[in-house]
Parts: sequence; structure tokens; C-alpha cells
Amino acid sequence: MRDHRLVDLNFREIVNYDGQPLVEVHYNTSPACYGYCVSCEQSGVLDQAGGELDLMSHGRDSKDFETVLGPMPPSQDPAVTRPITDPVLFLLNEPGNVHRHGEPVPYMDFMQEPPVNHYYWTPDCQGWPDWPCQVDQLNNDFYGPYFAYLMRRWQLQNVYITNRVKCRWHKRKNGKNKQLVIDHCVNRFLKREVEIFAPKLALCFGIHARDTFKNLVQQDCQMVRLYHPSYIANYGPAKGLTREKAVEENDKKIGMCVKGRR
Repeated sequence: MRDHRLVDLNFREIVNYDGQPLVEVHYNTSPACYGYCVSCEQSGVLDQAGGELDLMSHGRDSKDFETVLGPMPPSQDPAVTRPITDPVLFLLNEPGNVHRHGEPVPYMDFMQEPPVNHYYWTPDCQGWPDWPCQVDQLNNDFYGPYFAYLMRRWQLQNVYITNRVKCRWHKRKNGKNKQLVIDHCVNRFLKREVEIFAPKLALCFGIHARDTFKNLVQQDCQMVRLYHPSYIANYGPAKGLTREKAVEENDKKIGMCVKGRR
């Protein structure tokens, strides 16, 4: 990760590994986890929301992808001739089921699942994907390869990826106010991430990410809503939208956004 401020935020405040761990698809040795954010629990926000938190996430950037995949090759699109160095934010919703985090880690009086088995969103593929010929080869491990494709396809060389909410929320009986948790987490972390990274383009994957970012009121930052990777991989095909078509529609929107940035 390029920015030491984002390193500290992600790897000391959200999940405390005492600094950035090695960037690996799957850790040969799980990094020592010395703790994690328990602000929702300690502040009483979680009790008010009536829920529980389990899976955790952290951010990553395009430098991390190059650590795993090597230098980014040129785009396969002959029209994409020059890289985009403007900061581009990939914003998603919250941690999902596809990540195999490892055993829950106790901290203080709490129990959460930080990603101690893998570096979050690491692409488990050979080299930078050449789309769409590889689309049918991807199953549950869709996020990392898809993000790698977008970076290569559009030559995005300064990308930061994060969730708007760093932990996954589960509703308890009679629990009904998840928005309390969302607002608390956005104010504690996402606002600072956006201030540090200062994106010029925000790719918001899904309506929730878009609505949250819209409320952050970032000047001089273009925003576009895209299909979420889980929708492309699973929900879209179930509703008759093929992966190839969803990827194509996302690409059209991105192409319009980056057209004047070269």
C-alpha cells in the first residue's frame, strides 16, 4: 500500500497487525492479530442497532495487486493507450460470505473474524486477467480478478479499494437499525479514507456504496454506480443478465468517465 496513513488506518486501527502484512493470496503463516476496532461495541451503537458483527475487511490498493501479479501490462484495448494516474476509488458495501477468513480472533471481550488467512481482495489468478475470455473460469473468487481486469482494461494505476462498512452486521431478534452502525463506521473510517486518498473518480459498486459516497460531498470527484461483483457473478445470471453483459455495461460507464482523463 502506497500511503503510510492508509497503512496505519487499515492495519493498526481497523485490524491491528502492527503494520501492513505481506501481500499474499493465502498466508503461509497467518499474521499475528493484536486486536481490531470495537468502537461500535464499546460506544453502545451496536446494542442500539440490535445486531452482531462478525466478518471484517481492510482496504488495499493497486500497488498491492502489482505485488501479487507483477507489473501491469498494457490494455488489450488498442484505444486505451495511456495510463490514468488520477486517484480512483473502488467503493463496495460490506464484507461478504465468499472470504475464508480463518478462525475468529478474541480481543478484549469480543470475538471477530479478521482476514488472517488471506490479504483481502487478493486476486487468485495467473497474471492480469484478459477479459472477457476468462469470465467463465471464475467461480466464487470473482472480486480480485475482476478488479485486476478493470485496472488493466482501463490502465488505472492509482486505485484504492475499500468497503463503506468494515464489519458485516447481523440482525438480532427485534434488531432493526443497521443504519446506526453504518453511520458510525463511515464517520470513523470511510470519511478519513476519502480525505487521505482524495479520489478524482469513484466507482461505486452497488446502490448502497453510491448513496453513501454521494453523502460525503466530495468536490471535484466524479462518481458512477456500477454492478456489484456479487451481482455480476451470481445474482445477475439468476435474473437473466449474463456475466459478459454485466461486465460490458460496467465497462461502458467506466469508459465514459475516463474518456477525458488521458
